[in-house]
Amino acid sequence: MVAAANDLTTLANALVWLGCPSDDAYGTLQRVITAVSTAMANLTSRDLKTTDHIDVFDGRGRSRIMMPNYPITAVSKVTIGEITTTDVPARSVNGPGFTFSDKFVYVDSPYLYERGRQNVRIAYTAGYDTVPLDLEQGCLIWVKAIMDGANYSAALKTASAGQSKLDWSHVMTKLNNLTVMVPPAVYSMLLPYCRVAPTW
Repeated sequence: MVAAANDLTTLANALVWLGCPSDDAYGTLQRVITAVSTAMANLTSRDLKTTDHIDVFDGRGRSRIMMPNYPITAVSKVTIGEITTTDVPARSVNGPGFTFSDKFVYVDSPYLYERGRQNVRIAYTAGYDTVPLDLEQGCLIWVKAIMDGANYSAALKTASAGQSKLDWSHVMTKLNNLTVMVPPAVYSMLLPYCRVAPTW
């Protein structure tokens, strides 16, 4: 199995973290890396790696809109209007237009995200070119937890045999009365990256 575009770590880094000389499990480790990376994106409700987006919004009569994916690295097009549309140019020395910060796309007067339904369309690029170290480490920790427990039931928390005891409770997190296999340390690392409600 080949690496996916949204992978938050590499096979080489995972092999080092697990202390394995090579991926002898017919791509199993790569599959787990991709699955964990996808799960982390789902938990944060956003794309974490650099991706192109085209999002459509309801205009609220304001001059800024918060994007669902961030940090924003580029904005290629801002279109406002329903029946008649206006393409807003990028701000320049020649006049007003759009500009952006890491989370918001702004328009200068006389432009405005006029009130309407699905009347604002923004094409932009957002995400991390280089995966932040805490995100990659969270991915590695979660991958190891899955690989360590691969031969055991997901519902199994502890197992004992004579003087030996195996404990997997450290890889469980309780979310809304549901226990899921997300190590608490990973969940804590993800919290700062979770999508927040738009502040407009």
